[in-house]
Amino acid sequence: EGGLSALSVEMRMGRSRYPVKDTAFFLRVWGPHLVKARDVSAGWDLGIGLDYGNKPGATRAILVAVNRRKPIAPVHVVAEYKATSSKTDDHAVGVLDMIDRASAILGGHYDLRDIDVWIGDRAHSQSSYGPRQSNLFLKRAIAKALKYPIGRGHRWLERLPKPLQRMYQPAKHLHPMWEGFAELHGMMADGPDRFTLDPSCVHLRRDIQEWGGSTKDPCKDGLDALRYIVVAMTEGTRR
Repeated sequence: EGGLSALSVEMRMGRSRYPVKDTAFFLRVWGPHLVKARDVSAGWDLGIGLDYGNKPGATRAILVAVNRRKPIAPVHVVAEYKATSSKTDDHAVGVLDMIDRASAILGGHYDLRDIDVWIGDRAHSQSSYGPRQSNLFLKRAIAKALKYPIGRGHRWLERLPKPLQRMYQPAKHLHPMWEGFAELHGMMADGPDRFTLDPSCVHLRRDIQEWGGSTKDPCKDGLDALRYIVVAMTEGTRR
């Protein structure tokens, strides 16, 4: 019972026929004991998950370290990017800045080439809220930010690190979504040996504390970016 989400515990334990509304999904397992710095210098891989949105500020990126050499892989959230605009060029600069901040946090010399796995959201069509967003657009914007020639015939994509070239998309279905969030919930329930969050990730910390299960809640944006990359790196599946 202690490992169930606050939304589902009454229903799963047979005390109600319906999930509880207006309560934080991770409330029962989240706490300050999971917010701490962590040494990820040896045996850890780095990954970035992205969730796009047309509205200004909706795009999010999360950089995590995962020790995939252990049978039950521990996860440490190192750094985050929360957009302030809807421009892909701004997202590219923000992601590169996030990697620089992660390098400072980890006390190493990490750059774009050290990111082992990329999971990017499916493309978002242009709307009244903002321009089109996609993995290809982000890759091109990163190449532009790195001062690579991006005109026809310049083969800019081949100049990017291989993991970034191969950026994957998550599965975008209802059941994988909830299964992914349940996986994150279980990690938090296991405690700080399994899941930790760097103190600098203030936006994601708020998302974890406040998200109540609504798919329309802006708090879900950061959690989606986290879910995409963590599930891919710990389970080898995309949810």
